[in-house]
Amino acid sequence: MRWLKCICFILVLNAFPGFSKDKKLDSLISLYTKAESDTDRINKYADIGAYIASKGNRKEAITYYQKIINTFSKSYPQKGIDAKNKIALNYVFIEEYDKADSLAKQVIEESTKLNYQKGIGFAHRNLGLANTYKGKYKEAVVYHLKALKIWEDTKNIKMICMSNSDLGIVFYYQVNNEKAAFYWENSIKNNPDKESDDYISNCANLGQAYVGLGAYDKASESFKKVLRHYAGDKNSSSYTNALGGLANIEYLRKNYQQALAYYDEIIKLREEGKGRNNDLAITYLNVCSIYIALGNHKEALAYGLKGYAKTLESEDKHQLLQAYTNLKTAYAQSGNYEKALEFSQLYTNLQDTLTNIESKKQINELDKQYQTEKKDKENQLLNKQLEIQQIQGRQQKMFLIISSVVLVLICMLSIVLFNQNKQKRRANVKLEVKNKIIEEQHKDIIDSINYAKRIQQAVLKEEEHVSKHLPPHFILFKPKDIVSGDFYWALEKGDYLYVTAADCTGHGVPGAFLTMLGISYLNEINAREEILTPAEILDQLRNKIVQELSKHGTTKDGMDISLMRMHLRSKEIMWAGAFNPLWYIESGILKEIKADKQPIGYVEQPKPFTNHTLYLNTNDTVYLFTDGFADQFGGIKGKKYKYKQLEENLLANCHKPFEEQKEILNKSFDVWKGNLEQVDDVTIIGIAVI
Repeated sequence: MRWLKCICFILVLNAFPGFSKDKKLDSLISLYTKAESDTDRINKYADIGAYIASKGNRKEAITYYQKIINTFSKSYPQKGIDAKNKIALNYVFIEEYDKADSLAKQVIEESTKLNYQKGIGFAHRNLGLANTYKGKYKEAVVYHLKALKIWEDTKNIKMICMSNSDLGIVFYYQVNNEKAAFYWENSIKNNPDKESDDYISNCANLGQAYVGLGAYDKASESFKKVLRHYAGDKNSSSYTNALGGLANIEYLRKNYQQALAYYDEIIKLREEGKGRNNDLAITYLNVCSIYIALGNHKEALAYGLKGYAKTLESEDKHQLLQAYTNLKTAYAQSGNYEKALEFSQLYTNLQDTLTNIESKKQINELDKQYQTEKKDKENQLLNKQLEIQQIQGRQQKMFLIISSVVLVLICMLSIVLFNQNKQKRRANVKLEVKNKIIEEQHKDIIDSINYAKRIQQAVLKEEEHVSKHLPPHFILFKPKDIVSGDFYWALEKGDYLYVTAADCTGHGVPGAFLTMLGISYLNEINAREEILTPAEILDQLRNKIVQELSKHGTTKDGMDISLMRMHLRSKEIMWAGAFNPLWYIESGILKEIKADKQPIGYVEQPKPFTNHTLYLNTNDTVYLFTDGFADQFGGIKGKKYKYKQLEENLLANCHKPFEEQKEILNKSFDVWKGNLEQVDDVTIIGIAVI
């Protein structure tokens, strides 16, 4: 059978014209024919498939991996799974994302039955890549995080680096350069092989993130490192990506002719090679942007339409948004306002669709997770009660038997006692086994909630991201449980900056559902072009919350909220609140604007929310907060902290740097709480007027 497999394999290789001219391929074929075991043959077969794929012949590579499945998967199921993962990855590269998605899910099912963690990890990675290129970024993050957890559990350093790299790409596509740089720096830091292709590729990626952050010198250094590494292989996508990075830097520095020179070289290499459609699409659209900047609408339209055509082939939603924007501008420059309006509307519709789909899917995922955890917990409690009842029934029955035997035959007491002790030992062993099972199930529940925390943190803006255009400020955010019922939210729109601190009904997982709903609706309400006042936003938010929750029979849930709008140039502050007030310190005096006494939720006679306008002086401070800090029990007598003491704390420290204010508040809270339980989620935001 072994010689027959070798003959069949050689016949397959000879079916592809031109391969005999490839010395590297001939060498791989020779190694295959000399292999002495099936395992070695599978590995050599996989090497040939990988080499063919590296040359751009990915469809042909798929046929080689399929041969491994057909010939060896029954005897070596894990090798068959590895081959299927390779096929799914190649489907991604030839942009057949639905095939990649379907095959990866099949692999997860097969790998789970075999408890093959490597197979599950690679399948999740393939799903993450497919969803990334389809523009489904939330799903992509979830899949990549699952893969990363498997690599961390199995201590697979190479794949830990790869998953960090994949996550960097997802966040880069979402224009979150800080987060993208964080993951790419992690990948580079953890990679021990500083000359590997993976390491150099991440240098290129990190260069793109540095460009987005405005660190052009650091970005150029990263790109030039890539060019030196791939100087002998200019057809490599990493080489052309690095050229693109340098071109983008020159574009941002307004050195347009130098940027065009880089892009001309890229286009020549990519049109001759076999890169993905979205690689060429990116290049054409970037050249279009340069000609728009130069006012050459004829060339801008030519390259914009070429990029648009390639983007339609690749189905990359992120690049489609860029194509719509470029064509809208180019047509407007040429005076064709009808076409400019058409592409402007396409851009708006696609952006709204992506935003709504991602938010709703994330909420559905949290809801599904919560319902599963709730059902598991109920089943655990029921099983434990039944087990206790069964044990008690057996013990009672044994007691009656022993009592009867004692009354009839005193002489057999020792035998009866021995039997009773034996039964108790067995019962105790069973109890220990059941308790261990319950402990493991409890750990699974906690792990699931911790995973929900990752998702919630991905939605909440990090303080560094929130602070991008804010004056000096701090955010004190202390969830009571693993996930929070409090949330903060910020949005820059035109010359205005919106900042919110909100407290949803409940805390923990139930409260977290409402935070996701609140953030989703705030994004949806402000997705339109008009500039809304805080009161208008609260009115619309209340309508959406009441309408949504009433569908499910819920009318009492909602949130208390403090919402501020700051004009970034005039420093005019407009504010509205639902139960939560606004505090500000003006000339060393703390003042308060009271909120409307109605929640963001159902009330019998709702009234429109009220706008309040302030004009503060330089170095005055504004504070938005929820009630968690003031309501915390503690101190010597175990009483509430109260708002009066919070006022005194803020007044005493308002002149200090914000990081120090935050640390003082945090320590005050912990000292006051002592050994008592935290009673609620805590959020305090302080912002200086400059």
